[in-house]
Amino acid sequence: MNSVIRITKSTQAPEARSLPEPQQASESLTPFAERKPSAEVVRGLMVFSELYPSNKITEGTITIYANALSLVPADLLAEAFRSLAVTSKFFPQLSEILRRAAEIKVGLPSMNKIMAGVHQGIRTGNWPGVDPTASRALRAVGGTQSAENLSSSDIPTWRAQFTKALEREREERIQKEINVLAGVENG
Repeated sequence: MNSVIRITKSTQAPEARSLPEPQQASESLTPFAERKPSAEVVRGLMVFSELYPSNKITEGTITIYANALSLVPADLLAEAFRSLAVTSKFFPQLSEILRRAAEIKVGLPSMNKIMAGVHQGIRTGNWPGVDPTASRALRAVGGTQSAENLSSSDIPTWRAQFTKALEREREERIQKEINVLAGVENG
């Protein structure tokens, strides 16, 4: 049995919404519009517009990015833009630019380098080159002494716990720096 669906136009007009007058909207944006975007933000966005031609860069986009990135030092911003230009698959969001700038500023060593130092410490009992972030993660999983006393069967579990603790420490440092670069108070 076939059923028929009828599509009819509604005779009632949709409920009208009250939109702000153009002057009201522009007045509320005046503090943003008064700031001149930094040359680094404009340059970075122009590079991204070439890399991602389907994303249109408007004056509004430039203003929003410039205001959000105004506390990021120009050299750090340039490095973040360069890094994202070769690694991003899509036009980067503000949060991605701030995160990359924070990662660069914090300058954390790679996980491989940290793990190599930890493995050396476990083997030799000598821990001088361990990154401060890794040291905090080590303390979170029982400290260097517990790492040195691991049996071979406990190593994979300990490594997983240490890696999680290290990721938490790294993320906390990066998030604090993002807040600084974005002008947000750390709580």
